[in-house]
Amino acid sequence: MSRENQVFARRMAHAINNPLTGILGYCQLLLQEPGLSSFQREALEHIQAQSRRCRTLLKDISQGSAPPAPDAEKMLTSRDEKTGQDAGTA
Repeated sequence: MSRENQVFARRMAHAINNPLTGILGYCQLLLQEPGLSSFQREALEHIQAQSRRCRTLLKDISQGSAPPAPDAEKMLTSRDEKTGQDAGTA
């Protein structure tokens, strides 16, 4: 990655991370509210989890490293149910 691209990536990550912090903060506050329905709690937990995922991706981008494929490890360790062989060798 060129120096200019690194600087751009860091600036964009910083700019996106600021509102993301607000989203995470509000999720934490709302999750402490008594009387949430299960749907509301699940929705807030989903927003929180995806926001944390975005934060991790932004960190990876700003540090210049490529994020791993979401299910790469799962694919490598899964076994084909019919043959019993590792998925990578089947």
